[in-house]
Amino acid sequence: MSEENWEIAAMIDERVGQLTREAVSDIVLVNRMLGYMPALHRLWTSTPDEELAALFDAYPGFVRYARLMEEMSEALRTGVGVPPGVTDLPPAEEPFKGLFEGILATGATLEQQLQQRQEERLADEDVLLDLRSSPLHPRAQSMMVQVLEEMAARIDSLHEGSGLG
Repeated sequence: MSEENWEIAAMIDERVGQLTREAVSDIVLVNRMLGYMPALHRLWTSTPDEELAALFDAYPGFVRYARLMEEMSEALRTGVGVPPGVTDLPPAEEPFKGLFEGILATGATLEQQLQQRQEERLADEDVLLDLRSSPLHPRAQSMMVQVLEEMAARIDSLHEGSGLG
């Protein structure tokens, strides 16, 4: 079994879990997960059936996303439930296809990092509280807290300006 496949499935499962907690619709979930399509496709086409079955057992969010993408693919193939004009679009050609896939992958990576950072904020706040009550010299404590708070503010500003929030 491939460690990379398990990492991809876990990453997808985690993101689907986050979106599920936000109570987003299936359509919104698919839209927000477009950047995961290349990884899902790679996993789907290169993973033995036994391993896929094990991944399905281990990661319910991965199952949900894979099924939604399969349903979307079938809808595009048959045209059932697809807005007019979408099925008539010609396939993307190189270099645009590769460029778009790269942008999606980069966007997914940035989004994952920002989501992880957001989850780590609570842990960071705990560290700051621990730092303030540590035996470090009060001036050293103050300087460290200030540096970390300024860094967090810069990250938050980058996040807000990214349009991913």
